[in-house]
Amino acid sequence: MVRKIPTQVPQQMSRMLESKLVQQPPTWWGAVLANPPPVLPPRQVTPRNRPDATLKQYPDLEEAHFAQHHGRPHSKNHKQKHLKEIKPKPVQISYAIDKIRRQFFADFPFEALRPTSISEGIDIADENPVQGKNWTKLVQRGRYPTVEDTIQFAQKLHAEDGMALQLAYDEAVSQFCQLRAHHEMASQAAETEARHYGAHFKRDESDLQTRTFDKERSALARTAIEQSDDPNAAAGNTGLKWIRKPKVWASDVPAGTIPVGEFTGAKTYVAKWSLPAPARWAGANTEEPKGELLKLLGRKARAPPPPKADGEMDDAQLLAAITGKQ
Repeated sequence: MVRKIPTQVPQQMSRMLESKLVQQPPTWWGAVLANPPPVLPPRQVTPRNRPDATLKQYPDLEEAHFAQHHGRPHSKNHKQKHLKEIKPKPVQISYAIDKIRRQFFADFPFEALRPTSISEGIDIADENPVQGKNWTKLVQRGRYPTVEDTIQFAQKLHAEDGMALQLAYDEAVSQFCQLRAHHEMASQAAETEARHYGAHFKRDESDLQTRTFDKERSALARTAIEQSDDPNAAAGNTGLKWIRKPKVWASDVPAGTIPVGEFTGAKTYVAKWSLPAPARWAGANTEEPKGELLKLLGRKARAPPPPKADGEMDDAQLLAAITGKQ
């Protein structure tokens, strides 16, 4: 049965009597009507002193109890934690390979900054790399394994070989460090051999320590020359830098660039653009030019004969021409 509020009990009984659900009023009906229950504020308890309260030396007050243990009493706006509806949350999805990758970059952060060729990766990558049970060593993917090869190898040891995740990670990282150490030693040996045979390498921009030592060495050498007693050494180094003098523009024009003669308004200059006059021979006005070559040049060109018009044929002649009959 649903628990009723004390003030609602007389009202509920009145409705039941009016509806004839209860034939006779109960015994307590008259007493409740004469002394109705008091209306109390919600979520508050009336302080009552028990007979043994003085012996235990504490007040029987609910507000003081909540203020001591919870900081403040319950109120209308107070939300109890056990009444809150639990919001559904999705289960966190985690993969072992993500844990391996996160731990690897935490141990080797500079591998993320190493330059990687993207355009050549597809072209030079092996189409069928070793996988599965046949992949027992990291060197089978190459003597310079990438980060993803190391992570996949650790995942393979954990998933297929049954090793613990920590042991699989330690084994993959150990082989990775060993192969990188071999590659570094081989690179240093190749560079030393190349320098022995006269090769010169461009200085790395990140090699700031060597650049600093070179500047310090040149500064000490310059100071030693300045403080030297040798006059020849001091004469070679005056301590002054050569400064390039700026060009000085002036309005003076060299005499050789000024044209000689009267001012023609650039007509003489423009006349040089025109083509020279054609060559003429002595007998240009005579009928026959002199000389064999001039005769050929002076001979008038003959016009080609006009094309002969095709004669018209009637139908009988056209048919005879096609069949070959006269």
